[in-house]
Formats: sequence, C-alpha cells, structure tokens
Amino acid sequence: MNTRIHQIVWSFTLNLFKKKKRFPGIISDLKELESFIKMLRPWKTDKPLIRLGSDHDGGYLVPDDLDGIHLLISPGVGNLSQFEKDCAERGMKVHLIDASVSEIPDTHPNFVFHPVFLGGGNNEVPFSKFLSRLDLENYPGDWMLQMDIEGAEWENLIEIPVEVLNRFRILVLEFHQMDNLFNAPYFNLVKKVLEKLSFNFEIVHIHPNNFSNKIQIEGIEIPRYLEFTFLRKDRIGSKEPARQFPHPLDQDCLSGGESLHLPSCWYDF
Repeated sequence: MNTRIHQIVWSFTLNLFKKKKRFPGIISDLKELESFIKMLRPWKTDKPLIRLGSDHDGGYLVPDDLDGIHLLISPGVGNLSQFEKDCAERGMKVHLIDASVSEIPDTHPNFVFHPVFLGGGNNEVPFSKFLSRLDLENYPGDWMLQMDIEGAEWENLIEIPVEVLNRFRILVLEFHQMDNLFNAPYFNLVKKVLEKLSFNFEIVHIHPNNFSNKIQIEGIEIPRYLEFTFLRKDRIGSKEPARQFPHPLDQDCLSGGESLHLPSCWYDF
C-alpha cells in the first residue's frame, strides 16, 4: 500500500477506535507518548561522533571515546560485519552472535563467532546467561554493545542486569517496529526499556533506517526503525541538545532509496 494512503487509513482507523473507546491492543495515551519522545532528546556532548562500519547499512555513528574499550558484543550479524571489523582493528575482542548465518562474512584474529540466538524462547540463550558463559566478569576495561536483532532487543535489554549493562560504555541499538508505540502494551514495554537505559546512559544520536517509512498521527511522527547511540553518563563532560539532523556523517541505510530524516518532534522542542 502507498505510504501516504497507509497513513490516511491508519489515522482514520485510529480516530474511529478512539471515538468508540476501542483499539486493537489498546491505544497509547498520545500526550504520554509525546512526553516520552521528548525524554529521548539526543545530546551533543564533548565527545564528537565518528562513523564506523559500512557506508550505508551496517554503519553507525559512535562517540570518539573508544580508548579503553577492549570488548565488543555484537548480536545480529547477517551479511555485514564491517562495523565489527573496524572495532577489531582498534584492538577490541569482538563476539559476533547470530544463528541465522552459518559463518560470518569477514574474518579477523579478534573475531569470535557464536551461532546462537539471544532471548528467552526455545533454543534461545538469555543475554545475561550468554555473557556469564564467557567469564566476562574477569575481562578488563569497558565494553561496547552493538545490537540489531530484528525486534528481540526488547526482551534481551529488559532481562540483562543493570550491573552488567553498566559495564558497557557505548550502546548502539537498532530498535524495530517503533510505529507500534501507538499500541499501549508495546509502548509500555519500550518505555520500561528506555527508562532503564536512561538511568545511566545519555542518547547521543538517533538515525532512522530508511528501509521503511514513518507513521504520523496527530503531529507525532515515528519512523518504524530507529538506530540509537548511547554513551554512559560518567564519560560525558558537557552536553547540549543536539540540533543537526541528519548529522553530516549520516548516510541512508538503503542506498538509492528515499531518504528518511529524523522528524523534528524528536529533537526540536
């Protein structure tokens, strides 16, 4: 369905269910959702952003604060591993985790491949249990997490203990189905995860993935896929609201597709 037609139909359906006080799932309180998005304001810090990884999909912006990070945990590999390779070239030990592929696309002496899925279902390994298998408690320095696991990020992030989460200095997370924030149960789960992360991390960048478009309802625009970069608060010397979107180093994930920029309601208020 054409994106514009989809938005019109969705908005009409939403308003219809609101009038009848019914909604598939239960509709989110739009004022609460708007306040939540404001809570996700990205910050420009004293650590400028650099780009690691591929030119398009698989490339991410991270703070230039990588010295002392000795370990990258990377669930979700697929057919791209340039980001992981760039980190390995900086001396990080890299654990690549993905059971959807039989082998990783690149090799490096610092790579360790684990053909498993993270999660709480059958034939899946809980994130915290996976980490405990690696004896990471004895691993020196800070860690970095880069996660793109097609929607399973929520269950894994809510499950991981805070004291383990805080070993990571930088988090690079692709959040999926964000348009479902209009559905109250989904919104409540996402809110819990982001509130957990915001206790000890600041958002330093948000980039929409242009593989899919955005949904707009009553002035709230939500891209379906969003790439977030977080920096642990103790690494930040100064900060101010980030105002430049897209960032000069941002590139479309889908080369040749229609560009998708972060809607202003996510940062300009």
